[in-house]
Amino acid sequence: MIDGWLLRVSIGGSVNTWLVKGYMHPEGHVVAVPYKKENFAPFWLYSYVPCLGRYVSLVPKRNIVVKINPFQAFRLRKNDIPKDILELVEILDAEAVGITGSWALNNEREDSDVDLIIYDENLERVYNMLRKLREDGLIFQCRREKEMFNKVEEPWIVEEYKKVRVLESCYKGIPYTIRLLRSMHEIPCLKIVLPLGNASKLLVKIINNRENYLVPARYEVKILEGPSWITDLQEKFDKIVLETWRTRYQELKTGVYEVLFSDIILDEDEVIISVDPQGKLRKHPTARNYGYK
Repeated sequence: MIDGWLLRVSIGGSVNTWLVKGYMHPEGHVVAVPYKKENFAPFWLYSYVPCLGRYVSLVPKRNIVVKINPFQAFRLRKNDIPKDILELVEILDAEAVGITGSWALNNEREDSDVDLIIYDENLERVYNMLRKLREDGLIFQCRREKEMFNKVEEPWIVEEYKKVRVLESCYKGIPYTIRLLRSMHEIPCLKIVLPLGNASKLLVKIINNRENYLVPARYEVKILEGPSWITDLQEKFDKIVLETWRTRYQELKTGVYEVLFSDIILDEDEVIISVDPQGKLRKHPTARNYGYK
């Protein structure tokens, strides 16, 4: 099971839907989060996972009642998906296409996004094709500002959405979300990474955003402000990476950002700043006043 699979899980006498996150899962468990925001993972489902270097919510495999494979779901629901989205899929001509979210659960509404999961050996080609469709006027923003704000809850992200992101936008007026997967297979959860601590607030500058369209999105950053033990890491390691699995933080441009409530992890020769699952990221509103550009 990989990012985007849906699970029906029996816990505490009730059955709820969970969304699989990532490609690495410890033996006998699956890293997953509740599908609905109003549901919360019980504290006793959180465990420290050495290959991830942080605490995550784990679903015991023995509690899984139903597994929904996005790629099988796409084949089963192909006749129901809006024809314009099928046209988009055909244009992208990717190696593997799946659906997740409400369409995979058969409970979509008339205004529901079509949540697509895509894998291809050349994901840069797929992303550039989406950008070309935007240039041609076929991809444009059709959501109202109120709908965008309800979706992301962060005003600066709403402004980013207005600029027409190609991974979460509309094709010919039909809303969609696309997650471009780095892998089609589970990755053995064998390595051990080192947690270095937590930071309540950092100021970073994204200096390389070439992987901003992948899942997870990764940004090479320079730490501008923060606790001394974090800023000192830049002298010891060649690369500092901001990593996130959250769709709202994809397609970010270079520039200065505030990182709130992050985990700091050492993975081989690079330091990773993770804002998942509870952290936040926001564009710095007055970066130029601080002398940062």
